[in-house]
Amino acid sequence: MRSSLGTTFAPGDATVSGLQPSPDWADALEAGAPGVTAVVAENQTSGETWINTLTRLLPVMATTYQQRQLLEIQTERARQGLPPLDASQYGVGVNVGLNPDTRKLLIYGGVAALALLAMASLRRR
Repeated sequence: MRSSLGTTFAPGDATVSGLQPSPDWADALEAGAPGVTAVVAENQTSGETWINTLTRLLPVMATTYQQRQLLEIQTERARQGLPPLDASQYGVGVNVGLNPDTRKLLIYGGVAALALLAMASLRRR
């Protein structure tokens, strides 16, 4: 059986081990992300399943896609005479840092708690 991707699939290829994608979901994957099945096939090492290769490459492909979209947006903004966007606000990931206002609140709260402890210990004496 031959899919529209040019890859030959035999019945039973789409096993849980992920040796090859089935034609149905390979076509669906290719429709959503053109070229992804070819990239996976090119980067698959011997003994590595198709799914494992896809899993390994997915973060890189997602970052590349995001960077490409951001470049298109920045280019369009430049054509319109607008300033560039701050790309750090739109990155993938989780910001684990504290907001400066929260940091100040924690510092002042800690100083106040230490002052209360010091006054309580002076009263005990």
